Amino acid sequence: MGASGWDYVVPFEPKLGVALEKLRKQEFEDHAYYFRPGDDGWPTTMEQLWADEIVKYEGTHSILDVFRTIAPDDADAFGTLRPLREEEQLHYFGTTTPSRATFEAAYNAGKLTGQGIRWSGYSAVLYADGRPTEIAIWGVSGD
Repeated sequence: MGASGWDYVVPFEPKLGVALEKLRKQEFEDHAYYFRPGDDGWPTTMEQLWADEIVKYEGTHSILDVFRTIAPDDADAFGTLRPLREEEQLHYFGTTTPSRATFEAAYNAGKLTGQGIRWSGYSAVLYADGRPTEIAIWGVSGD
């Protein structure tokens, strides 16, 4: 199938890990991920989802393939979500306080794709009127 890029914009949450878990829960409940339901239908728990042999190897092509947050200065790793560093924000957005429109323009122009490693993601706090309002989350996963 190949890898898939994905992106989300969620309400601002001071703790990125909390935002990640809320997003993962919502996407799981909405069945907004790649999965081929069998006779048993959709999994009712994450454990059931990850017990599926196809999911183990191909992933879900969604935020469900990311399991934990890491610090901006940590090395990218499998299954992680890392906030952009200040220098990365300046490079991609031209500012350390990007708006949603700034993020969408950079993402749609392909500036944010192809960075880092597969099965990981990135985040940036988005601002409106000088205050944090949302978090952009994007990455690539699946095989």
